[in-house]
Amino acid sequence: MVERNYELRTLCADDIFPMVKIISKIGIDDIANCFDAKEMSEVMEAMKPAEDEESEVGTAEKANELLTQQIGIRVVMKLVGLLMKNLGNIKGDLYKFLAGVSGMKEQEIAKLPLGTFTQMIIDIFKKEEFGDFFQVVSGLVK
Repeated sequence: MVERNYELRTLCADDIFPMVKIISKIGIDDIANCFDAKEMSEVMEAMKPAEDEESEVGTAEKANELLTQQIGIRVVMKLVGLLMKNLGNIKGDLYKFLAGVSGMKEQEIAKLPLGTFTQMIIDIFKKEEFGDFFQVVSGLVK
């Protein structure tokens, strides 16, 4: 079990600046590729319930919830992979951002166990405010 010895505050407008710095070092196109429309439609098609299942009460809601969860997991994993791939380029900026969001010091972030460090990044990506930010940004990229 990964230790979560940190607490993340709500993301705010000031967090955009370090996020943009990290995004610019990774590349906006690479980040946009994490939200591949073709792949998302393939996931949606694969998870489409059979016609006989659609008649059950609540099945549509459950299917939509599961679909959203599956797409979210794929996007988060792609984003984490992209961050890890670019860690050498963004290390200082990422430590600074994580320290600012968690209230920890950059040196404490650097000394986190690998699992905890990765979990912290995943938890940031899962934050509702982070999703809202990327939804707005992705609209600008299209």
